[in-house]
Amino acid sequence: MQNAPAVIVASARCPTQMQFYTPSSTNLFVRYLSREVDDDRLRAIFSAFGNITSSMVMRDIYSGQSLGTAFVRYERHEEALRALRDAHGMPLLGKTVSVQWAKQQHDGTPAGQERLRMNKLFLRNVPLEVTEEDLVDLVNSYGSVRKVTIHNDTAPFIDATERRRIVFITFAEQGAAEAALRAVHNTCAFHQCRGIPL
Repeated sequence: MQNAPAVIVASARCPTQMQFYTPSSTNLFVRYLSREVDDDRLRAIFSAFGNITSSMVMRDIYSGQSLGTAFVRYERHEEALRALRDAHGMPLLGKTVSVQWAKQQHDGTPAGQERLRMNKLFLRNVPLEVTEEDLVDLVNSYGSVRKVTIHNDTAPFIDATERRRIVFITFAEQGAAEAALRAVHNTCAFHQCRGIPL
């Protein structure tokens, strides 16, 4: 799908304002998902159409609740096209799913084997009381931790009493960051999380 034509869509904020973008050839944007659809269920549903290199339900950064949207990327254009044709309009848990091409600009996000080569894990919503040692204990079963850096989260918070941190954890082994992400993403791994998942 080289030199794909631009897609014209009406802006959700202002339907009379048109936006132009070049569509991806393998990455799909899925809307109107039930809040019950998690990453595993999303992958199980969309793997029927082909080999998925990456997929993720989008979540609110404060609550961890599903936003009802997701991205699903396939190895080949034909697989993504099959999913687009067959899944668009599909009823799922009381909702009608909408599937469209994602923007081509998102194609640069690492996926598949390229993603496994990444050795840095990013965590958000880490409670202030959590120490570097706590973080190493949380993820060291997935690989050897080389470095942990803890930073203040600069995202605006709804409640100032819920200040959190962001953390970068660098592993020695390839694939360790991905394994750790799958294990701790959207979990309240520490009792200090107080219901706000990582």
